[in-house]
Amino acid sequence: MVVEGNAAVQELVEYALREPGHHVLVTRNPREALELGRRVRFDVLVASVETLEREGPSLVRELRRIQPSLPVVYLANGSGADDTDSANASALQRPFTLAELQEVVGASLDGGAETNCY
Repeated sequence: MVVEGNAAVQELVEYALREPGHHVLVTRNPREALELGRRVRFDVLVASVETLEREGPSLVRELRRIQPSLPVVYLANGSGADDTDSANASALQRPFTLAELQEVVGASLDGGAETNCY
């Protein structure tokens, strides 16, 4: 699941994750992600820190109540990543390459999610 408010970034993230064969759900709205999380199991949540702060700061907490071991990859603009929940989470600092995104998501899916900043 990708939650990203910027349409261009959203499209690039979706492409980068589909390329290696991941099935990707995408939304700009954290509330929609929560509703989807109630019906569909996510393997990883990729979320813009800014979108979460603006629209739904409790999204991760609520999704983890539903899916306790959900790994999270936060996309951050240099600030805000320090405020994220670091349990089973990684932070990817912008600008990042698509290869870096694929690497961090792959590590999260393999159970190796920690707070990593690129």
